[in-house]
Amino acid sequence: YRSQVAFTKAKERVYGNQTVLLDNKISEYLASMPDNAMGMLTFYNAVANDGIYVEPHLLQEVRRNGEVLETVTPTLKGKVASQNTINIAQDLLRSVVDERGGTAHSACYDPELRIAGKTGTAQYNYGRGAKMEYMVSFAGYFPYDEPRYSVVICIYKPQGWPISGGYIAAPVAKTIARGIYSATPREIHSTTTTEVNSIEI
Repeated sequence: YRSQVAFTKAKERVYGNQTVLLDNKISEYLASMPDNAMGMLTFYNAVANDGIYVEPHLLQEVRRNGEVLETVTPTLKGKVASQNTINIAQDLLRSVVDERGGTAHSACYDPELRIAGKTGTAQYNYGRGAKMEYMVSFAGYFPYDEPRYSVVICIYKPQGWPISGGYIAAPVAKTIARGIYSATPREIHSTTTTEVNSIEI
């Protein structure tokens, strides 16, 4: 329910009173997606890659004494939704960080990092008669205009207040982005256009 409310508010901020039509393919994909962090990361990676699903993999190439023996080609499995739906999803994810009312604006906004994503706050032992426990999360990608990296952060039993993905998990994404940019020549992120054809963590 909370996610539906957040989606509606974000859609209103981006599109005002315009009627927006979404296809059912993206819902079907989410229903079949593994219910874990890797499944969610793969989905956000697909959104960053204009809807193209890339099968997660860890191996890029095999070398022996510096010689490349084998290069692993990422497996592509088509689009998870129509281009119209993907464009809308990308706009909404950017607004979560870029707009002042976005749940990750205060934690992640940086015009140089250009992060897009979605915060999450969940009660995972609801109705079990035990002490209420939470999980907070942030999933997204950066830089959103030329995506190169996808990231998901899940924190169980977070400490601090308020208990919110925007306050606790989103800052971790910003720290990761800053760390990557500080270790990589800035020119790569400002002048090179590259498809997100692999998940980099």
